[in-house]
Amino acid sequence: MGNEMGKRSALGLLATAIAGVCVLAACSAIPKGDPSSASYDAFDQHDFDAVKVISSGNSAQSDLAAATLLSMLGRDEEAAVALSLIIENERDAAIVSRARRSLSGVFVRQGKFREAAEAMRANIAIQDETGVEADPSSADFFDALSSVGKMTRSGQHSGTIELLRDKAGLPRISVDVNGVQDDAIIDTGAALSTVTVSMANNMGLRQLGSGVDIGGSTGKSVSAGLAVADKVTVGGSVFVNVPFVVVPDEAMSFSQFDYHVTSIIGLPILSRLGRIEFSKANDREMLSFQPSLSAASADEANMTTSGWEIVALGSLNEANVRQRFFLDTGAQTSEVYDFAADTTPGLLNELQSKSRTQGGLGEVVESEHISVRSVRYALGGREFIHGPVFVVDDNGSFRHGSVGQDILSRFDKVTIDFGRMVIEFGSCE
Repeated sequence: MGNEMGKRSALGLLATAIAGVCVLAACSAIPKGDPSSASYDAFDQHDFDAVKVISSGNSAQSDLAAATLLSMLGRDEEAAVALSLIIENERDAAIVSRARRSLSGVFVRQGKFREAAEAMRANIAIQDETGVEADPSSADFFDALSSVGKMTRSGQHSGTIELLRDKAGLPRISVDVNGVQDDAIIDTGAALSTVTVSMANNMGLRQLGSGVDIGGSTGKSVSAGLAVADKVTVGGSVFVNVPFVVVPDEAMSFSQFDYHVTSIIGLPILSRLGRIEFSKANDREMLSFQPSLSAASADEANMTTSGWEIVALGSLNEANVRQRFFLDTGAQTSEVYDFAADTTPGLLNELQSKSRTQGGLGEVVESEHISVRSVRYALGGREFIHGPVFVVDDNGSFRHGSVGQDILSRFDKVTIDFGRMVIEFGSCE
């Protein structure tokens, strides 16, 4: 396209906003003077390795860490039991609030939206004394989804689908929603699947009568609706009761580039495919899926969950700790957050100004932005140099950056195993 359309595709607009609705990510600091604050920071920053260390102890925090690890590994049934026991039996409000926050993320992933909202509201009542930040709009959002039945899956559990790149370089596959075919963007960064108003009408989605305000990367916001698809078919795998965000057509249309998006398949469906693989051969690209090879292990995992976000673990410039990167197949470009400089040797040594074109919610904004000329990544079992990479304000994020298609498309194969919580890169092209 010449100029990039920004950090994200048309969904830059949404996934960021909807992920923001899931306040299962960044949290405020523990009150000063609390001797446990260093350990609580590990929970609040979703620091998998630090939480793993705490879990080996013998204390209430160790119990919380062990339960939190189960959630971070996506072992939701086990996590729900362990976290519920802590909430029931523990008297320390700081521990209970963190257990409740983690449990709300489990409930969201399980499609238990009412329970997720109740857990969030319980934390709102005590957030001032615990240091855990809770947003009432998040509880309202999941309450709006509470009438949606549990999403179930049937049909094929293995398959291969041809994948095409659109003019923004984003991956699309053909999906069937209530008998209507569309070429949908495959987006691990989308907290919910998404359609435009006209496509929702065409597909006959059931409107829920509730809405949410969506903010985009350019600062613009729009009102969006919520709806449910009775059936979504992806490569012969059938999903029932699939929630969608419904946005105005113009919010996913960029006339300057003659670029339009009508549907996006998000993480709730993709993660339930088990093990997905993007591969290239003979000038063709394919998306294949099959059951996960095994359950997640804390020793093997190089991905974690946070609410409905998937975070890849790796490092920049030989950092001596594993860092956290939002895994975003629906983003054109990767980013590093200035927060990463604290643990990355020489990250900000070679800065330059670079023009950036960002698109979101139907508008395009151009600006000069700071970037680093090159960064050495250790990610997905590979080491490689990539650049330039934009450096952006972390805005309180617990992540050190994001990984988009400019990195992912460099490899002939990218495997994401949501059961094992492992991402693996093939050979670099």
